[in-house]
Amino acid sequence: MKINIKKVFAFLAAVIILISSMPAISSEAATLRTKSKSYGYYNPRLKSNIATVEITGLTKSQKITKGTVKSSNTAVGKIMGYTRRKYSSSTAKVDSKSQKKSSSSYTYTIRVRVLSVGNTNITYDIDGKTYTTVLYIDEFKNPITKMTITGVESGKDISTKIDFSKGNGRLIYNSANVKKAKFKITPVDGWRVVRMSCENESTGYEYSKSSYSSSKKLKSITLGKLKSKYDYTITATLVDNYGNSAKVTITLESPSNKL
Repeated sequence: MKINIKKVFAFLAAVIILISSMPAISSEAATLRTKSKSYGYYNPRLKSNIATVEITGLTKSQKITKGTVKSSNTAVGKIMGYTRRKYSSSTAKVDSKSQKKSSSSYTYTIRVRVLSVGNTNITYDIDGKTYTTVLYIDEFKNPITKMTITGVESGKDISTKIDFSKGNGRLIYNSANVKKAKFKITPVDGWRVVRMSCENESTGYEYSKSSYSSSKKLKSITLGKLKSKYDYTITATLVDNYGNSAKVTITLESPSNKL
């Protein structure tokens, strides 16, 4: 039977989970930081699309004025709400515990329900001053150009057999025991793989590789020895140039569990 790789990747684009970018937290003294621009995606295949706008480095007294968070273009995005979080840090001289200093900073995450491609101005007031972040929404496209799972069935790539029709990918692998399986992903330009993992669903043991450096690329992970009596979940997390993340999850189902 001929496999339609384009159809497989169409399903993949529909089930990749988009994860909004998280604020970068600094241990330094709080200094209000806002962004003039923020970026998100709209995936028409998903029932819900969410983007975020981050505000960091606030002091305890600095708060968003209630009722001031607005979206200028509600056809693109509507305000869902916002969350305030506290982050603490402390420093001390090695030779003097009395020199220990503690500091705290606060962040806001504004959640926006994305309804279409376009842009909208997200405005909010802090201490009587109005701030604006332009939220740009592009159509989400599959960030993966190539994906392979090799070494499972006589060394052949079995990624085209993955069923994404019900959400996360699922695949029954037809091999008793596997020693040198490998999971490899090639992302499109503008995206990079930052984490890959393989977890034994029965024992909970997980092997993972991570690289958050833009210069050191993560391309593949060796899955190790797969035993036929276990199911395994493999994942890959990708990040784009704007800090948005996407995650793909695939379960390798044991042939013995399906008998």
